[in-house]
Amino acid sequence: MAQNDVMEVSGENGDGPWTTRNEKIFIQLMDEEVKSNKSGETGTFTREAWKRIRSELIRLTGYSYTKEQVKNKYNALRMLFNKLHYSHPGCSGVSGSRYIGEVGIGPLTAGMKECQALLNTMDDLDEDSYNKVLEKLHGDVLWRQMFMDTSEKRRIAWIKKL
Repeated sequence: MAQNDVMEVSGENGDGPWTTRNEKIFIQLMDEEVKSNKSGETGTFTREAWKRIRSELIRLTGYSYTKEQVKNKYNALRMLFNKLHYSHPGCSGVSGSRYIGEVGIGPLTAGMKECQALLNTMDDLDEDSYNKVLEKLHGDVLWRQMFMDTSEKRRIAWIKKL
């Protein structure tokens, strides 16, 4: 694929000219935002972070992407990453890495700090159960999401069955 070939990830028309170059710039900007502005601590970008990313993307690519185009591309990349990660969990370069091939997708640890913070509030939890939960949550975004979304009563029942 040549430098300026269009790489359509989302499969939707009208999401802007996402050349491989522009996509890589977008991914690098998100990675820099995570590293420099503590977005990595929450696993989400603030409105200000999205403004910075979009503004710099426009400056570097020369294309006036809309907010919707930027967020749609982010969601398409996230879905692609999850699809690759879950269909090839043992694949080198996915688990625990920031990169799939040459395209950086972002840290897999998004949400782990929140899960651990919630886990740390469970004072009655023994060390063995605590460690089993951490092992279960460490490599799997879906388990982390389930852990955060489950009621306290069901969360405790789940932990007891580990």
